[in-house]
Amino acid sequence: MKSILALLLLICTQSALANVETVLERLQALAMAGDYEKAIEQNIAELVIAQDNPRLLNLLGEFRLETGDLDAAENQFKQVIDLSGANRLTATMNLAKVYLRKGALQQAETLFHQIRSVYSSQLKPGAEDLFAIASATQYLGKYNPQLFKEAVQIYTEAQRVNPSSLDAQIALGEL
Repeated sequence: MKSILALLLLICTQSALANVETVLERLQALAMAGDYEKAIEQNIAELVIAQDNPRLLNLLGEFRLETGDLDAAENQFKQVIDLSGANRLTATMNLAKVYLRKGALQQAETLFHQIRSVYSSQLKPGAEDLFAIASATQYLGKYNPQLFKEAVQIYTEAQRVNPSSLDAQIALGEL
């Protein structure tokens, strides 16, 4: 594993931060293939270079969540939230998912409400923020079925903002 990390570190150093999008695409491809362990190894190597990159930190948290490492995922998402700015709502949504898996329903619901409150206060949320807001709204729909309709509207808005994103399309299909 150390030799893999050293090799990855060398590769990452060469490409460095000049191409974070390519790095993210490569890591997401590994995740889509279900190879979370390899994605975690590569993401850790990337984080050595970009320790304060919220997208990479959030992605590592998502990988840890998928592998069941809930405590590490929780810490990762809290770190992204503390950085503020990009990916904050997505990290908050992911933290709520961690709480759900841990059985801390009250904490998760508090975060869902917090995320939804951004929708009414933010002028023009981006596609990622809209997706997080729609996801929170969908989770809260179990208490108020009217919220499912609202979630559909928000997912549709997210899809309109970023037509190339499959996340909103998949979520709409699931609803």
